[in-house]
Amino acid sequence: MDAYPPRMHRFPIQHVFDFLYRDTCHKALTLSYNNLFARHLCGEIERSCHQHFERLNSEVISSSRLHWGNIRRLDRSLTLYKSNTTCLFCLRRVPEYHLTCGHCVCCDCILIFGVLHPGREERYRLHCIYDDRGELTVDLKPRTAGVRVIGIDGGGARGATSLELLKELQKLLLHCPLPEMVDIAGGGLIALAHFHLQWPVEKCSKTFESFAVRSFQRSKSLLGTIRAVIKYAVADAIYDETVIESLMKDAYGSSSVFFGENPHAVAGTRVAITAMTHGSQRVIFTNYNGSASIVRRDSGCLHTSHFQDSGYIAIRPKDVAKEPLLWEVARATSAAPLFFKPIQMSIGEFWDGALGFPNPIELTTWEASRLWPGTVVDVSISFGTGEEPKHSNSKNSLYRLLDAFNLLLDGQSEFLKRSTSDQALLRLNTRLPQPIRLDDAGSIPALRESVHLYQPAKESILAAATSLLVSSFFFTIARPAKYDSGIYYCEGSIHCRGDYYQVSSALAKLYSSRIEFITKTEVLARYRTGSQELNQLARTFQPALASSISMNNTGRDKHLPVQISPPRLAVRLIQDPLKMFLM
Repeated sequence: MDAYPPRMHRFPIQHVFDFLYRDTCHKALTLSYNNLFARHLCGEIERSCHQHFERLNSEVISSSRLHWGNIRRLDRSLTLYKSNTTCLFCLRRVPEYHLTCGHCVCCDCILIFGVLHPGREERYRLHCIYDDRGELTVDLKPRTAGVRVIGIDGGGARGATSLELLKELQKLLLHCPLPEMVDIAGGGLIALAHFHLQWPVEKCSKTFESFAVRSFQRSKSLLGTIRAVIKYAVADAIYDETVIESLMKDAYGSSSVFFGENPHAVAGTRVAITAMTHGSQRVIFTNYNGSASIVRRDSGCLHTSHFQDSGYIAIRPKDVAKEPLLWEVARATSAAPLFFKPIQMSIGEFWDGALGFPNPIELTTWEASRLWPGTVVDVSISFGTGEEPKHSNSKNSLYRLLDAFNLLLDGQSEFLKRSTSDQALLRLNTRLPQPIRLDDAGSIPALRESVHLYQPAKESILAAATSLLVSSFFFTIARPAKYDSGIYYCEGSIHCRGDYYQVSSALAKLYSSRIEFITKTEVLARYRTGSQELNQLARTFQPALASSISMNNTGRDKHLPVQISPPRLAVRLIQDPLKMFLM
């Protein structure tokens, strides 16, 4: 299938098999059989390849349809096999998504065997190749679209601040679901609930507050403090971990796995949850694998060399039965030292990841560069948990030690140290009237109110909403680029990710002026937001018409100068924003 894609030259099958497959097949077979029988089976595989090649030459059929038919003719017992490290469609690439039947598939096979969802530029529907009624609906990032990343700081009860910021951001996006507008998100409980499970922000807030109130239960009196100290000395934790474990099992289910099928949501958003091992190794739990090859380790877990180069590893057990459960991942990322004991899983012991990842936007940005190498990050949004007021340095060594510990967990200070002048990077945060403990669940209402009282937070939310909506537009080349006088010229059209009408409506709500599609050298088109002309352009985004539409829609032919790759499309809004908006 990979050797003979559509319009590929039909190289002799003997040469293709000898060069690409013979050594690999023989090496794999010798792991289970003696050398003589392995050579015999390798010859049978070669003979089968010759038969398929003859059909490919004599019939009007694609190599992918041949592969599909061959899988259907095999023993149905193969449907019982599950793997999280090998795509069960092509049997050679690393999988990224799970169908409802439990089989997993890579992005390439989704493009090969899936069908586009009507009216959506990036949404595919896929039925299982093993004919077991498994299906998948997934959003894939278009090749020429930029990447949109989000990082959410951890902070115990102070996470209510991030949830309130998310809530106000979703209000400005109207009916454009935030999880569908993000390519990768990283953090802890909030990232897990909102971007992986795709719960509405209101449900996330209620669940989060319930966790905080019921988990952080202790008396604030002197006697209660003494009891907490004694409990910590005896049990190595102030709070009882069985309470939060019970809450998480009720909320997430006791048997649902993190890297598995999610029938109640449209797949597509990659999510990385932070944690640390008992040996202070930074790790992440992911609902994806990535394109890099997977290497086996003695610990029974898998990670890639690229993960190791970054200073952290991704947990991926070789045994599907050991795949981390949803509630286990939630428990691991919330096991803050001092407050809760670490969680003991079949693959190891894990703590909260805030010490290792105080500013998760760095993690998601690096992961984006690994998942989509060479792709520009259009939007990068970091959510904080509130900036505490500065206070005079204490002369007490214990207080200085506590201040240093809190500084390690402070995502705001890490953001300020590492942030650059990159306009794609945004920080959404608020300022707290006073220091608030991570286990102070009673301060949640005050944390929410601080978002509405802090004017810079409103401005940041407006900027984030605008960036997300504008980044929905991207440029697609309609035909091969032409070379003339030292310059490559390409012709194509502007497309939109997601539901175009919802994106246009949200932009029209925020901006009462016009929108421009530009490159670095010229303006491609101008439209008024919500205008009939812009709505007319929306019809060109339908897949059935996209191939026949070029920039002629704007009333003039447009050829865009590029150097090596297609131009990065920028969308510029002529500023006339609403001065104020209700929070």
